[in-house]
Amino acid sequence: MISVATNPGTETSVQRDLPDLRALMDQLLTAGTPDLYRVLLGTVDRVALAAVLRHVGGNQVRASEVLGISRTTLRGKLRAAGLSADGRRKNAGELNGTHRPEIGQ
Repeated sequence: MISVATNPGTETSVQRDLPDLRALMDQLLTAGTPDLYRVLLGTVDRVALAAVLRHVGGNQVRASEVLGISRTTLRGKLRAAGLSADGRRKNAGELNGTHRPEIGQ
């Protein structure tokens, strides 16, 4: 298990990944992104949800346990993040409800 609490002078893998988050924040600030907090948290949610669902083989019950949230909350976050039940990005038709599979699919 990774501990995010560290002593001065030590570094966890979580902290090593922070430059990517900092770079994203810098890009959003430079672009003048409105509603920055919502955009940033949405990005973090998408990455975290997809990674956990991959890790547990798409099992939502297990994913909710790993994340420490209810399955209902997980499903709501997946919907808000535009992710399918297995953590994959939905296409535009699935996102707006107009996706209609072809006959025979």
